[in-house]
Amino acid sequence: MNVKVDGRNLKIDIWDLLSHLPEEGKLDLADTLGCMDQVIKNVAAQIIDGYTEAGSHGATGDPLSSWPSQLDAARKYVAENSSETAKQEIWRLTWLLQMSRDAEEKHYATKRQNEDLTWRVKVLSELLEAVSNHVIDEDLIERIDNALGR
Repeated sequence: MNVKVDGRNLKIDIWDLLSHLPEEGKLDLADTLGCMDQVIKNVAAQIIDGYTEAGSHGATGDPLSSWPSQLDAARKYVAENSSETAKQEIWRLTWLLQMSRDAEEKHYATKRQNEDLTWRVKVLSELLEAVSNHVIDEDLIERIDNALGR
């Protein structure tokens, strides 16, 4: 394997490295890389669009042959399981939408309750002021009854 030192950096030819890794090392590397967001994004793009954003793609062949490429096999796997995947994603999005609606409904209910309490406090403050000034009229009594829910 060819490794070059460039100042504080090591330069390794990735293909040379992969060719020297034992099978277990390749599987560990693939498992680690397969969980990285950019790798997932690139593989998904290849499965759906045929290419990564940079225009790269893995080996492709005849998907009907007895030896399809792994990319062709992945496309077939996604196609065979797309309805189940779609069903799960629709359920997840529906659940999130319901949670959002529930939170919004709770927010507006709390807002209405706060507005109602604010109005009641205002009416009772007017009552307190009227009592302290010894001025109570029929309109104030009606507003107090409404505030108390009578």
